[in-house]
Amino acid sequence: MDCVGWANGAFSPNGKWVVVASDQNNVRVWNARTGNAVSPEMKHNQIVSSAIFSADSTRVLTVSEDNAARVWDAQTGLLVGQPMRHDERISSASFSPDGKWVLTGSSDRTARVWDAQTGLPAGPPMKHESWVSFARFSPDGKTIMTCDGAVRNWDPQSGEQVSPPIKIISADISVMSFSSDGRKLLTVARDHTVQIWDVRTGLTVGQPMKHDKDAWASFSPNGAWVVTASREPAARVWSAQTGLLVSAPMKRFSELNSVNFSPDSKWVVTASSWGPAQVWDAQTGLPVGPPIHDSVTFACFSPASTWGD
Repeated sequence: MDCVGWANGAFSPNGKWVVVASDQNNVRVWNARTGNAVSPEMKHNQIVSSAIFSADSTRVLTVSEDNAARVWDAQTGLLVGQPMRHDERISSASFSPDGKWVLTGSSDRTARVWDAQTGLPAGPPMKHESWVSFARFSPDGKTIMTCDGAVRNWDPQSGEQVSPPIKIISADISVMSFSSDGRKLLTVARDHTVQIWDVRTGLTVGQPMKHDKDAWASFSPNGAWVVTASREPAARVWSAQTGLLVSAPMKRFSELNSVNFSPDSKWVVTASSWGPAQVWDAQTGLPVGPPIHDSVTFACFSPASTWGD
């Protein structure tokens, strides 16, 4: 489950740990329950732009501003394999679902698959017409989707495109993600439009979900809904099939920094620029329980969370 919003850290899939990148060019894994350090610092020479776990929670993938991605042992903090380098900035990096590969996209107009154990290239570069803003494995690992203005479908082994590109009206994409079953793709364009696509046909699914300001979005874990937020004090839940609103807007007093579903898709948690976090009922848009703390800039459910049970 992805956590969406302005943050530089992530829960481990087993829910036990949290990885956080500091402003001192370091990354560290912490115990999510006790707050104690699990790993020593994973030191970088430049700013770390992202840090995520592998699916089995044993490794951490980081990207820094030195145009390299790195894999680390989550407990020892030791580097696994060599750095995976592009000629220019890396804009996207992720593990394959089975953890064997790393996929990167870069402003050097290429995406690449790497061996996660050695850091060596696992195939030829996937060449694009413009900078690659996103690169994602499908949930089954059999497909790669990238975005360079158009959304492209690639075979991970051959590095060849397997279908015509999906042309986006607004070429600049700020968010791209798969539904949990891999059948749908979610994009957020710089014109503030959220759209769902059928991966197999490349056709749109439902109507566009339009916003007045910069937006971000994610699928619910069950794939039935999409939650969106923009630089305004409200989050919204939409049908992933029709693009129509499901709930009333979840309104706060200041613009939102993050909005995320619970693992069971029943709840949404929001965090604002100023003020507390809040849990909401995803189907009604009504608040559940009191606000959380006085000032929270980011909030996300643990993958193992069963909030409200």
